[in-house]
Amino acid sequence: MLTAVGRKSDNPPMSKDAETTTEAAQRGFHWLLALPMSLWCLLWLVVNAMNYVHLTWRIFADLKWLSFLLIISPCFWIWLSFFGSSVWAPLNLFLLPWGKRDQEISRAKIAALVLLVPMLLGLALIYIGPYFYPVTSQGIGTPLALRLIPVLGGKGYD
Repeated sequence: MLTAVGRKSDNPPMSKDAETTTEAAQRGFHWLLALPMSLWCLLWLVVNAMNYVHLTWRIFADLKWLSFLLIISPCFWIWLSFFGSSVWAPLNLFLLPWGKRDQEISRAKIAALVLLVPMLLGLALIYIGPYFYPVTSQGIGTPLALRLIPVLGGKGYD
């Protein structure tokens, strides 16, 4: 076999068996498994997006013109970055079962990612999110307070 320079190569040419072995190693899910996994991700995408957008809109509706104070609140930045991933992660994961992957990431790991991550992020939004919610009140009829330190002050919403 000649190389680009014109010298003979020491390596033998690739056989047909070697090509089929690499194709066999890159397997994806059958569409009967990939479709429900993708629908599972999209379901959690819709649920998480509805919760997150509603709660984020509620922050601005409660604070009205004082919303500019959110710039100094670390809770607001945690809310945007961490709890915002509860919406973006399912969107990034829903096509994962359809792709062909090599041995680096197995089908079991892909299934675990697709089935567990969106659900766990949604549950974190529901159960951990209130302790990082930027606006808190101590009950009905009490004034709102802007939370600067996460976790202190109890739940921000019920």
